[in-house]
Amino acid sequence: MDETTARHHMERAIAEMWQSPSTSRIGVVVARGETVLASVHKGQGGNRHAEVIALNAADAAGIDLRGTTAFVTLEPCANLEGTFDYELRPKMTPTEDPLDTRTDVPRST
Repeated sequence: MDETTARHHMERAIAEMWQSPSTSRIGVVVARGETVLASVHKGQGGNRHAEVIALNAADAAGIDLRGTTAFVTLEPCANLEGTFDYELRPKMTPTEDPLDTRTDVPRST
């Protein structure tokens, strides 16, 4: 995926983030190349984690998540260990969760 496409997906995730009614605003875009497969924010469908909402939405639509990329506005919650076991490509995040102090978690680069 080229930088322009990646930037576009992250900008869309940030736009989702600002639609969140939650105090912990998080937006997520799941994409394969230029194609957006899911675009959600925390607070949709209750107060569930945005990462879970996005992956469940894509999965419910019958989308094969292997080889996709998740663009998340904050490092996925430390409580969601295993959420990204869909064979996703490395997730793209502009920042890591400052409250996650674990040292055994791979960090975005």
